[in-house]
Amino acid sequence: MGTAVVRTDAADPRTRGYELGATSPVGRVWDTYKAIFAENGVTHLAHDVAEASFDRVQDWAPDLAEEMLGIAEGSGLLPWNIAALNARSEILAHAVTRLPGECSTAVFLPSSGAPRTIQTWDWHEALADLTVAWQLRSSSGATVKTLTECGIVGKIGVSRAGLGVHFNLLRHGSDSGDPGVPVHVLARRVLDEAVDVDSAEAIIGSAPVSSSVALTVIAFDGRRATGACFEVAPTGVSRMDANPDGFLRHTNHFIDTSLSQGRRPSPLEPDSRARLIRLAAKAPELTSEDLRARTAAMLSHTSDGAAICRHPGRPDDPSQRWRTLVTISLDLERSQLRYRDGNLCDTTADDWLEI
Repeated sequence: MGTAVVRTDAADPRTRGYELGATSPVGRVWDTYKAIFAENGVTHLAHDVAEASFDRVQDWAPDLAEEMLGIAEGSGLLPWNIAALNARSEILAHAVTRLPGECSTAVFLPSSGAPRTIQTWDWHEALADLTVAWQLRSSSGATVKTLTECGIVGKIGVSRAGLGVHFNLLRHGSDSGDPGVPVHVLARRVLDEAVDVDSAEAIIGSAPVSSSVALTVIAFDGRRATGACFEVAPTGVSRMDANPDGFLRHTNHFIDTSLSQGRRPSPLEPDSRARLIRLAAKAPELTSEDLRARTAAMLSHTSDGAAICRHPGRPDDPSQRWRTLVTISLDLERSQLRYRDGNLCDTTADDWLEI
């Protein structure tokens, strides 16, 4: 089935949420997350974390809280179910087990012209057909296109303002404290309101979060590309600008020296570091103007030493049910989000779709 496509032009947040909830399989996503929460021993926390996180969203991004209520109405689910989907990272931050890393991002900022980007999104294989490419008109009037899970207000995306966001989850020792603004809601508000990297930084710095994320924010004004990676944790935010060569890359561990001191130890960190090293080694291809060359550079598996293109392992082991769900490239010059469902090694150059 692949990624669903939903377009809505409703300016009212409750209405656009309703339209998403009524036209995408949000109920199946909720059933899947109930199983994931149970596998990771956090079912008993889901309701309370969801409710508390929703309260923070009402204070920090009231339009997105209204949108979440609309999704609940359209899908026939309870409001706290939708709050739990949007706070899924905050709920899973309480898991004793260490979930696998997800996502490898590479961005090149040329001296002239638009950014060149690509990202794999790796997550639970049960969600492979439960993603959505959603085009909407935000409350600020901006056209936003985001690729996310059905029922979650945002993740990776691009706006008509010439701004894009890539998204990599992180894990920090300060995660799972008092529930905060979900990181997926944070990414969406950046897409809705930011017009450049500095305004994105102001939004990011204002969010009281309770889990960690790396948001790679890029902008294009028609002549010049700019960008920075923001590592966000409950204890603070670090901005990392591009290297002198214009290259930004991120996987699933902290790079900032201050924040990395508080990172949550994980046996999966070597995988994240191996992927980051592989991205650096593939810089000539990943900085290419040719999307096919950037795509080929991401074709690296466990057998190659870095699982950028991730496949599930043993089906009886919950920690090995992760795979590459979608690969995304943002075209800021045309305000287009391009994507390919499934593993890159199972698709062809003609499989790119766009919204």
